[in-house]
Amino acid sequence: MEDISIFAIPHLRDEVTQYLTRCDLAQCSLVSKQWSSWFTPILWHTINRRHPQIESSTLIKYRDHIRELIGVDIAFASKDDLWPLPNLRRLEIYDGLKVYHTVEPQLKLLRLLQMTELFILQTLKIGLLLHLESVQIQLFETLLHLPQLKKLDLESRKYAPPIYTQQLIQTCSHLDSLTLSFGGYDEDSTERSMAGCQTAKRAMELMPETRLRELECDFEFSNLEMALLPSLLTRCPLLESNAFDISSSELDVEIVRSLSRKSDSNYTGNDTWDRERQCGLETFAQSFGYFGDLMAPALVEYHSATLTSLKVSWPGICSTDLGTLLSGLPRLRSLHNILEAIREQHINTMTNRCMHYIFEQVGRLTELEEWTLGRKFEQLYLSGGFLIWLSGLKRMKSLVYRARTQDQQLDVEEAKWMIENWPALIHIVLRCVKGNNLTNEGHQAEDQFKATLKKRRPWIHIE
Repeated sequence: MEDISIFAIPHLRDEVTQYLTRCDLAQCSLVSKQWSSWFTPILWHTINRRHPQIESSTLIKYRDHIRELIGVDIAFASKDDLWPLPNLRRLEIYDGLKVYHTVEPQLKLLRLLQMTELFILQTLKIGLLLHLESVQIQLFETLLHLPQLKKLDLESRKYAPPIYTQQLIQTCSHLDSLTLSFGGYDEDSTERSMAGCQTAKRAMELMPETRLRELECDFEFSNLEMALLPSLLTRCPLLESNAFDISSSELDVEIVRSLSRKSDSNYTGNDTWDRERQCGLETFAQSFGYFGDLMAPALVEYHSATLTSLKVSWPGICSTDLGTLLSGLPRLRSLHNILEAIREQHINTMTNRCMHYIFEQVGRLTELEEWTLGRKFEQLYLSGGFLIWLSGLKRMKSLVYRARTQDQQLDVEEAKWMIENWPALIHIVLRCVKGNNLTNEGHQAEDQFKATLKKRRPWIHIE
């Protein structure tokens, strides 16, 4: 009986090749014809801009194996001889600021995508000049020829009319995920912009419901255009994840209310939690703007049963609202910079009693798995800190911690405590003071902290 190589078994081959570099895969493909048939498809599965420059003729030769083009520039992706790519499933274009000066390659690539009829393309990320009517029309035509598309990430730093935004969303209503990052202003006419927003708002209210489950909006618009979002969100009943990055003084509470969970009429089970979980918001992120007085209570009232991830990066939340969020969202699994977002004037007036309360509430988040703690709080210490309040975080897997000063570093005692109280911890990122300019005592404490963790839990990953 002929011996069978482990590489002939697909799932074993996949397990091994995830640890191999492109150079390793290239060497494996040269061993024999059989090995070439195993490793060549994996070698050419993904083309990334981080890879050394690859000749076009080589890509043409192996085009049937290419499944992903990631981070390539639009001039490269729009070459005629590169197409067709019959098995391409993911295309991500990256041009930096160059994308806003070259319209012809954009039109050409969109036409190529349309003509080659990529029926299996599932992910498209691209930056376009969407203030130009020719690009708008070509994008619509291209999207109609991509029936299997599931995720679209679209960026434009030029002003796109509100009615076009509405039409684009309606065209993408069958997708699972939509990311829109639109910048610029209509400087020619405020009156025209107001009229356009009202027209787009009415169109959104009449638009059929979408199938979107993930929606991310980064609008560099005025508060007037921000008023479009509530109308949009009412047309997204299946939404599970939503992130806002809006340049506005205050995020409208009406948007949060628009995302309130609804009972799923198609759900046939008896469990109320499952019924709501299918329709509720799971992720909320705010990068700009201040929390209004009603924002935190609105998140708790409408999303406490489903919200599992919270990110508030901009310093725009008071300590009272932070306490409301931490005590009212018991299902949180991920916290990102939530303490960093406290307004500076509130940090200066926060008492030890207040800090005790905040860390005590974090310690009651028994489902928390990931926590990024900003450098405003060097409080993860047993002596003089608040680490002792966090013993309930039994599911904590990943901690990103930024020390603020040179003389406050985690030490052996903190390492022992984390091992004993956080049994699921497998990943720690330590980001020290600027420039890593630690004192000798700081370096020694950090080294001892890492060594203790590794000794007691060898599989833990420390950065």
